[in-house]
Amino acid sequence: MAYLLHVYDYDEKNGNISDCNKRKLAELLAEDTPNLEAGYMGNLNMLRENSKRIVKLIDDAGTIQKSIYYANLTRATLNDCIDRNKFFKLCNCVRILTEEDLSFLANDVQKTGTSTIEGDKEFIDDFRAVGLLIEVEGGFAYTLRAFELLKYCLAYEGTVSIPGDIQRRMVMSAMKLEDIEKAVSGDTIVLNGGKS
Repeated sequence: MAYLLHVYDYDEKNGNISDCNKRKLAELLAEDTPNLEAGYMGNLNMLRENSKRIVKLIDDAGTIQKSIYYANLTRATLNDCIDRNKFFKLCNCVRILTEEDLSFLANDVQKTGTSTIEGDKEFIDDFRAVGLLIEVEGGFAYTLRAFELLKYCLAYEGTVSIPGDIQRRMVMSAMKLEDIEKAVSGDTIVLNGGKS
C-alpha cells in the first residue's frame, strides 16, 4: 500500500488514481510506447513480465521504507529522470541491501562525496557487489550509480546533485607476452627497466 500511495497522484475528491500516471507506468512496463495510429499497443508480454518484477520487488520489500524507495524510483522513471534499465538496476540495489545499509549509504555518500574511502570498512564488499563502489588508487570511491541511488531513491524529494568529477575505475594495463618473457629470462627479473 505504501508503494501505491507514494507513486500515484491520488485524487482525494474523486477517490481515484490519476490516469496519466497509470498510462505512463503501463508504457514503461510494456517497453514500447503504444502507437494508436499504427494500432500497436506495446509488448503485452513485457508488460506482464515487468509488472511481475515490480510486484515481486514490492512483495519482498520487507519494510515500508523499502516500498517507498521503490515508489521513489518509479516516480523518477515516470518523470523521465531515469530509464527503465536504470530503474531495475537501482531497484536491485534496494532489494539486495539492508535498510541499515541504505540508511548508511545515504549519509555516507553525502559526507564522503567523491573522496577516496580508505581502510577495510564493513560495507565495502556489500556496496561493491551492487556496483556502488569501485576500486581506485588508494582505496575505493562511490560510483555514479551510488549518487543516482541517492538522488532518485533515498532522497528523491531532496536537493541532491550528482558531481561531475566522480572518480573512475583504476585501470591496470597488461604486459605483452614478449615483455614478460624478457622480464623473467634467466635468474633475474626485470621490473620497469631495472633489475631485481
